Amino acid sequence: MTNNNSSDKINTLENKIGSFSEILQNFGLNLIQNIGKITHSIHILTDKIDELFKTTLDIKGLIPQLNKIIEKQDVIESEIDLLKSVISQGIIAQKSTEIERDETTTLKSNNAREIFNNLKKALRSTKDLEKIKALLEETKESIFEITGGHRTLYEISKTITELKNFKEFNESLEKMLLDKIDFWIIKF
Repeated sequence: MTNNNSSDKINTLENKIGSFSEILQNFGLNLIQNIGKITHSIHILTDKIDELFKTTLDIKGLIPQLNKIIEKQDVIESEIDLLKSVISQGIIAQKSTEIERDETTTLKSNNAREIFNNLKKALRSTKDLEKIKALLEETKESIFEITGGHRTLYEISKTITELKNFKEFNESLEKMLLDKIDFWIIKF
C-alpha cells in the first residue's frame, strides 16, 4: 500500500497543484483585465483633466472682459438713474413743435437755382466751347458769392477741367452738361 498510498498522495498533490495553477491563472487574468480597465480609466480621466485645464484657461482669459462689461453696466445704470431723476424732476423742457425756418437759406437756394437755370439757357444757345467754359466760371463765382462755399463749386471746377479734353462742342457733351446742371440744382 505504500505504493498506492504514494500514488494517491501524488495524485492528490497533482490535483491540488492543478487547482492552484488554475486559481493562479484566473487570478492573473483577472489582474490583467483589471489593470487594463484601470489604465483605460486613467487615460479617460487624463483627457478630461486636459480639457478642464483648457477650459479653465479660457475662463481666466474672459475675466478681464467680464470686468469691463460689469464696469460699463454700472456706468449705464448710473446714467439711466440720472435720466430717470431728471425726467421725474421735470428738468427736461418740451421742445416747441413749431420749427423756425431760416429765410436766408431758402433765398440762397432759390438764387442758386436761378443761376443754374440761366446757365442751362445760355448753354442751349451757344456752341462755342470757350464761351461755355467762361459761363461755367461765372456761374462758379456767382454760387461762391451766394453760398460762401459749397460742394458744387468743386464739381463745376472739375467740369471746366474736363472740358479742356474736348476739341469741339457736340450733342453728347451738351447732354452731359445739362445733366450735371440738373444734378447741381437738386443739391440746392
